Amino acid sequence: MLGYVLTKHGQLAQADEALNKYLNMNDSPDVDAFANMALMHAENNRPREAEAALQKLFETSPSAQKVYGRLLQAAQSGGDLQRTAASIRAFWKGFELRGQNRLNEARDAFSLAVKEDPGNAYANLELGLQLAAEGDIASAAAALKTASELDSSYRDMLANLIKALENNEDSASKLAAVNAYRNSLFALGRKEVEQAEQYLQQALELDPQLSEAQLMLGYVLTERDLYDKAEEALRRYLAINDRPDVDAYAHMALIQAEHDRPDLVEKTLNLLFEKDPRARKIYGSLLDAVLSKGGIQQAAASIRALWEGFDARRNGREDEARNAFAKAVELNPGNTLANLEYGLQRAEQADRPAAMDALKRAGEQDPEYRNMLRYLLDDVEKGMDATNSVNAVRAYRRGLLAQSHGKYEEAVTALEEAIQADTRMDDAHTSRVFNLVVLRRFDEALAGIERYLAGTGTPAAGAYGLLAVIHIARNQTDEALQAVRTAITGDPGYGEQFGPLFRAILEERNLERAKAEMDKLKAQGIDLYPLMQSLVETYLKTSAETKPSEGETTMLKQENHYWKDMQRFMAEDSASAPLDGGILFTGSSTTRLWDVKKFFPDLPVLNRGFGGSAFSDVILFADEIVGPHKPDTIVLYSGDNDIAHGNSAEQTASDCMAAVDRLRARAPQSRIIVLGTKPSASRWNLYPVMQASNALIAAQAASRDNVAFLDLAPLLLGPDGQPVPECYVDDRLHLSEEGYRRWSETLRPYLVK
Repeated sequence: MLGYVLTKHGQLAQADEALNKYLNMNDSPDVDAFANMALMHAENNRPREAEAALQKLFETSPSAQKVYGRLLQAAQSGGDLQRTAASIRAFWKGFELRGQNRLNEARDAFSLAVKEDPGNAYANLELGLQLAAEGDIASAAAALKTASELDSSYRDMLANLIKALENNEDSASKLAAVNAYRNSLFALGRKEVEQAEQYLQQALELDPQLSEAQLMLGYVLTERDLYDKAEEALRRYLAINDRPDVDAYAHMALIQAEHDRPDLVEKTLNLLFEKDPRARKIYGSLLDAVLSKGGIQQAAASIRALWEGFDARRNGREDEARNAFAKAVELNPGNTLANLEYGLQRAEQADRPAAMDALKRAGEQDPEYRNMLRYLLDDVEKGMDATNSVNAVRAYRRGLLAQSHGKYEEAVTALEEAIQADTRMDDAHTSRVFNLVVLRRFDEALAGIERYLAGTGTPAAGAYGLLAVIHIARNQTDEALQAVRTAITGDPGYGEQFGPLFRAILEERNLERAKAEMDKLKAQGIDLYPLMQSLVETYLKTSAETKPSEGETTMLKQENHYWKDMQRFMAEDSASAPLDGGILFTGSSTTRLWDVKKFFPDLPVLNRGFGGSAFSDVILFADEIVGPHKPDTIVLYSGDNDIAHGNSAEQTASDCMAAVDRLRARAPQSRIIVLGTKPSASRWNLYPVMQASNALIAAQAASRDNVAFLDLAPLLLGPDGQPVPECYVDDRLHLSEEGYRRWSETLRPYLVK
């Protein structure tokens, strides 16, 4: 209290001393002590000390970030600490004055808070609401719009009020609805659930289109076990909001599961995962229960117990949290996140058997967890003190959470904490570098990679991938290629996943292709846009006039999976005379398996197909495919694998024509026949995309000299429009003898012309 009084009297040095004494003598200090300490450090322009106090504050009270988050940003980025602190002081003064019903003075205090820090979203919100109550329509609308732009969580709450203010409509009811909604949040904070429901009903009577109130009503009704009413409230929310919060889908799925409606649960969860793939970490166990026809009600109860555990831990009730996580695991052993949380708590308590059981299960259920937990499991299994490895895992997860919310500075801090706790944690090193690259702190990122590589004997392939990204940012193509090569050599699986992206950037120099590859990775839950988009755009713009060197292209070819096929082609070419005229076939496995010498015994033919390939591989290896030969005709078939790998019809058609252009450049005398992508039973669901791609290729081929498109698909379909079984081998993908016979007979007239 002495520190508080001294602060009120502006005696900051004495207040600082009093608060330090308070913190030293109190094991469980009040959160206000950390807040006041942070403000005083800021007012004395001590950014490191302010940041440390704020980190303690947020650990104790995460919700404090609403008010003090701007101060942390200023401390970390070199902003104006003193003005940011003055804004927060004025903001709190406004609350105090409003509580005393001194509304004009409160408005002036909120106005001062905005003046000192225009980026203070909370101050803009309070000022806007006060101005709206006073009838200052234009100023209120401006302040509330600013609040919405600064903090997206205010957007839906304020949308109807802002619209009414801007259109000079009756805004009184909209303002009253917003205030009632906010009162419901304060009531929930006090655990007054019934009071919160009354406020929400009042808000919706005043403004039936206030979607945030409708969503919160669904939550409150669920808390009161009024599930039918809760489900109806959530349906109304989805009906009135064209940007529904993904949490609404999650909440609705739980309600549907509790009512034993697996059909509805599956639809709702698929919508949820489409909008937020990360939600699968929590709700994937519920979908697993639906698909396996297991106990979906137990699975839902397990997830609710998991959330109870999180809530208890946030409020410092560790025993309750442990019991809740244990209950979640007991209800559904397939709840991966519950296993992880329970296992970490058991490891902290040195309960070795329970920790091993839960953590091993989490690692078996999720490969990402397996890598994250391997050193912790090793320590627990050997009976070693696991404190540091547990702390590392917790800090690492905080870092990933901050990263997922775009809080990259916080992520770097947390991930460095993880590294300091356990330097063995590979993912903490690489994730920290990832965030440093996003922040464009390339020197620190490079130092982080070098520190990691120097300290490990078995570096992760991803470290070299990040090193390549740093080199791309510095426009160092040769170094980037070398890093990619090292990554792929160390882990071929990494090459399969990320190789096409690096190839699009470093060899094809194709921005749209690079974006298409990033889209594929994003669909797998790997969002590289924050890391790479602007870097790649700048790199490609800088190198637009620069063709890749011969050494660069050779390196990319040698790293490619099909380099062994090219070596075989070159060996065959050196052992026999080149084709002078005749027909060269190339493309994917459908070409490779085509016995062209058997079906065209009277024609000079050469098969240069290589199985599993796509049009992009033909682009890369056009020189090796054509080699020393001078064919009159080139027959090109591909597309199955392109589309099966996720390419759109447009991208596949674009790659096809790029392959045609590369072959044309290598064999300008040749006529090129492109065969349309075939239907097959194994990929029947993709046939509409294949048809769309074929149509685009046919249209583009028609505009090219000496290029023809031939669609042989009808030869493989029966009267019912389905693939004819006898035209395919057992895998229902590749052609049988009959399939190739039909193709060869139809193609022959085009080859003898």
